Parts: sequence; C-alpha cells; structure tokens
Amino acid sequence: MKISVIVPVYNTEKYLSRCIDSILAQSFADFQLILADNGSTDNSVRICQEYRQKDGRVSVISASGRAGGARNAGLDIARGEYISFVDSDDCVSPFYLENLLSLCEKNGKKLSVCGYALNDGLTPPAQVGVPLMAYPDEIVPQRDYFLRLYTKMEIMYVVVWGKLYHRSLFDNLRFAEDKICEDEGIIHYIVDKIDSAAVCAQPLYFYTQRAGSVMDGRDRVQKMDIFPFLQDRADYFVSRGMNDLAGATQVKYLVKCLQLYNAFADKTYKNHMLRMFDAAVGSYRKNPAASRRTLLTLYRYRLMPSSLSDEAAWEIMYGKN
Repeated sequence: MKISVIVPVYNTEKYLSRCIDSILAQSFADFQLILADNGSTDNSVRICQEYRQKDGRVSVISASGRAGGARNAGLDIARGEYISFVDSDDCVSPFYLENLLSLCEKNGKKLSVCGYALNDGLTPPAQVGVPLMAYPDEIVPQRDYFLRLYTKMEIMYVVVWGKLYHRSLFDNLRFAEDKICEDEGIIHYIVDKIDSAAVCAQPLYFYTQRAGSVMDGRDRVQKMDIFPFLQDRADYFVSRGMNDLAGATQVKYLVKCLQLYNAFADKTYKNHMLRMFDAAVGSYRKNPAASRRTLLTLYRYRLMPSSLSDEAAWEIMYGKN
C-alpha cells in the first residue's frame, strides 16, 4: 500500500459524497481511504458505509475527540508508506495524489506540498477554476518553510491538508485531540524532521468556503485553543536559537489576543484577552530580535483594540510580503 488518505468526518452529509468521489477518482489508485467519523449525528456515517460496501479501498472507523482525534485514529490503522489528509467538506483534483507522490519521489523528500483553490462546496473538482499558468517545482529548505508560516502564504504551509507525508514523520507524533487549530500545534514538529520540502503551488486541493458561516460564542471560546500551540512553537524556536521566528510567533500570539478581544461581547472574556496580552508582551519585549516599531504598534492597539482592523492585524503579523 503506497498511500493512506485519512478523512475526518463530522456532520458533513451535504459535501461528503463529493469529497469521497474526488478521492476515489484519483489517477493514482494504490491507496487506502480511511473515513474516520467522530460522532456524526446526520447521515454521514450511512454515506461512509455505502462507499465501504462499493469499494474495497475504503475503511470506516469511529473516533473520539475533534478532527485531531479522527486523524490520530486513522494514523493508527494506516498501512500506506505515505499519508495524506483531506477534510470531508473539501475535494481534490484527480491528480492530487499522483502529483504529490511524484514531488516526493523525484526529489527524494518526505514532505510535499501543493497549492489550493477556494470552492463553493457545489462545483465538481474538474470544473473548479484555477489560474492557467506554469507551476514549477520548488525545494524549500526547513528554515524557509518556517519563514513562510509568517507570510501571506501561511495557510498553504500550516494546514495539514494539501500535503503528502512520509509515514515516518508521524513516528512518536500525534495531533491534539480535543482542540481546534491543531494544525498550528503540530506543523513545527513535522518540519523539524525534514531538511527541506518539495513544493508545487499548482492548486490540487479545493477548500470549501461555506456561505453564511458566523462564529457563535462557543466558537469564539474554542478559538482560544490556538494560544498554547503558539506558545509551544515560540518556545520551540527559542530552544533552537531562532529568535526571529520566535518573535514572529510571539507577535502572532499578541495580535490574536487583540482580535479575540474584538470578537467577544462578554466583558469577562474581553478582560481575559487583555490580561493574556499583558502577560505575553514581556516575552516579546525581551526577545533580541524584537522590533521596537512593532512593539509600539502593539501597545497602541492594546490601548484601542477596537481600532485594529483585519488589514492592520495582517500587516503586523505578516508585513507586506
């Protein structure tokens, strides 16, 4: 078995068949498809079982926790030399696995990355509009990969989907199971195990933008899951003497505090976010790579958090690159 594709499933009956069909239609056929359901209450499990009966490559398992728990359950039974993850409301190009595997094998790499395109959740993969241009292969050294986590290319590099991993990258490594933003908590440990990654920006993964999706109060609280992950990543960079990357992570942490301050209506949560900001800003101030200009900007928005626009937050975290 060459590849195991792991799909966490939770109440996505509207999109699930399109997702599974796009995987089963791959030009590269030597793969195992693991559908890991973590407590769906709609028809998702029935849909999974129907595909299992029709195609011997499909396995259906039950999992606990959030998407991280489902991915872990899939990793525990994966038989492939390589691993890929697809979210159950997304879909992929027919050449997704073939191209990612080719990137790894012809370049001798354990991690390959492809580009992505936004999708409305209804358009079939073959009809998704993508830019008509040449997409050259690129070998991205470990440090450059880390740097790209703090640019406008962040999503492509931080998320777990849109990639192919040699299974050894998950030796002694698993996802946080009961958190969201779990991508943020694992990516630096994966990249720690490679010297470089093979990358092609060609959009082979189609990410679904759901219309009318608005965070409720519970979702806002869950967004706080990102903070321990960012703190751990900052500590990781500090321990390796990468003060500039630690500083970039600390800045992201501080900006997220202010953004969540603005997202919360409850004063208790608002005050909590400001206390978190105040507790964390000292670490950035002591960082040898800290920017005085960025620090002054952060303090200014700390005094007037409501004036922090999404555009301003983006520029503080990623600059203009």
